[in-house]
Amino acid sequence: MHSVDLQNGGVPLRKIFSVTTWKESSFYSKREKLALELTERITLISEGGVPQELWTRVRNEFSEREVSDLILLISTINVWNRIAISTLLETPALEEQAGEEQLTA
Repeated sequence: MHSVDLQNGGVPLRKIFSVTTWKESSFYSKREKLALELTERITLISEGGVPQELWTRVRNEFSEREVSDLILLISTINVWNRIAISTLLETPALEEQAGEEQLTA
C-alpha cells in the first residue's frame, strides 16, 4: 500500500525495497537514516525508549517543527498498525488481483 504510493511519488523501487536494510543501505541520506532510527526506537518504545544520544542527534539535525512532525507521523502510523492488527484487518488486494477477481466473477 505505502510502497505503491512511494513509487507513484517518484521514489526508486530499489530504495523502497531496501528500507529493511536502511542501516546498511547507501540509498538513504543522513537525515533519512536518522528519521528511520527514531522511528525504530519509538515503535519499539518498550525496549528502552529513545536513548538520550539519539534524541540529541535528532534535535541537532531537525528543527523543532520537524521533530514534532516526525513524532506525530511515527505515532499515527503505529496507531493505525495497532488498529489493523487488533481488528484482523486484511491487506487490500493489489489492483491487478482485484481486476482479475472481477473478470472471474
